[in-house]
Amino acid sequence: MKVLLIDPGFGEDSFHTFGASHWSSIINHGLCSIGTYARDVGGFDVELLDIRKLKGWDYFRHEVADRRPTVVGISMRSCDEKVVVKAIDVIKGLDAGIQVVVGGPHPTIVPEDMARFQNIDHIILGEGEISFTALLENIRDGKAVDRVIVGERPDLDQLPLEDREFYDYRVSMNLPNYPGLFAPPMVTMITVRGCAFRCGFCAPHAEKMFGKKVRYRSVDRVIEDLQILRDKYHFKSLKFYNSDFMANTKYVYELCDKLEANGFIQPILIQTRASSLCRDELAVKRLKDVGLKLVLMGFESGSQRMLDFMQKGCKVEHNIRAAEICRKYDLIFSGSFMFGLPTETAEDVRLSVELARKIRPHFTSVAFFTPLPGTYLYDYVQERGLSLVEGPDDLLSFSPSKPKIKGVDYEVAKAGAEEILGMKFGGPLMGKLIRWMYVNTKKNLRLRQFLVKCWYWYVSTPLHRWTQRVSGIVMTDSVEDVPVVDG
Repeated sequence: MKVLLIDPGFGEDSFHTFGASHWSSIINHGLCSIGTYARDVGGFDVELLDIRKLKGWDYFRHEVADRRPTVVGISMRSCDEKVVVKAIDVIKGLDAGIQVVVGGPHPTIVPEDMARFQNIDHIILGEGEISFTALLENIRDGKAVDRVIVGERPDLDQLPLEDREFYDYRVSMNLPNYPGLFAPPMVTMITVRGCAFRCGFCAPHAEKMFGKKVRYRSVDRVIEDLQILRDKYHFKSLKFYNSDFMANTKYVYELCDKLEANGFIQPILIQTRASSLCRDELAVKRLKDVGLKLVLMGFESGSQRMLDFMQKGCKVEHNIRAAEICRKYDLIFSGSFMFGLPTETAEDVRLSVELARKIRPHFTSVAFFTPLPGTYLYDYVQERGLSLVEGPDDLLSFSPSKPKIKGVDYEVAKAGAEEILGMKFGGPLMGKLIRWMYVNTKKNLRLRQFLVKCWYWYVSTPLHRWTQRVSGIVMTDSVEDVPVVDG
């Protein structure tokens, strides 16, 4: 029985973008794991169709017709609605008998919304490996199956190691995150499912997808996976996609010991929370010893009031201390900031600008808050009639451009974004140019990739320090020493 999995990309603009940049070429680890399980455990003939490799809907129709699947499985986020609906219409237009199964974040987070989509035969909530394969077996055997299925949570160590070759993985690997800092090929890995935190702009997505308990793959299983990837791809850099890599320092120490014992010397990129990084400085040092090079952190705000409002579970002091630890161990770090939340004031924006000036991230990104369906802050926005989101396309990008909610002074927010983005490039005027490029190059991915590479080269040289000196920017040691930025 032929099974076809579909990666819907990032909206219809995703057509013909695979290979243009890192972010347009990343693989979906969940689809790889589901496909591997269905093939290796269930014995099914499984292929994956990546919309980003196609030139348009005519090509999509042709590819589906050629493969003649019995079952199609599609992963769906809230921003994917238009593409998923169109894809299903094309599939059913080819053969109404093809069974369409949809899973992923959106149906899991807001299952009540799925009643609108009559062409979907089955919906899987939560994790899909075991339950999708069981569904395929029932379809093959002609058994009746419920339309909505609650996914069974697997033991992560009992899952077969995911086959990344469902994608054109060698192309993906050769477009590393942070080009210029990390050499290709770069492999990416997730070693955990779930999140212990309840950030209002994100939660409770992880809890609904993976349950309340955070579950880890054993370190031995991770090392086994890395050994296979090293032998097959000879990768030169490694990114862990765990949302909070430093959450469990006992796990970190064990992983470091076994990376070292097995000869892994590749530079490492992690994502974590500032509060988690501060919890055990020696764990950070240990990671540095085995290759940690870049840390991505979401600082979000320099206003404690806003951090509390968004339920970040973090203090401004954590953000400052995390930056100090990274500099102490000569680690490059990136800080992201979020503007445009409900109740935000010019003072809150000013405090974020001051924090960015104090902690001096090597890289900064600024986003506008976007109310994602199923989150705590989405409910807050909906209950008060604040949303300016006009459809799923507005959920595709968090770039500091389009207003997302009522009641926010977006001119102040844009000014704050430009102040932060311009700090390493001579000031707010350069910040305006950078924000303009950030917003307007999203559809020219090759140009964007080139500009990003130039950016990373620039901040890794003494040139940016000279630029700051001649423009009169003084890096201070105290927030109190920073001139107030008039919102």
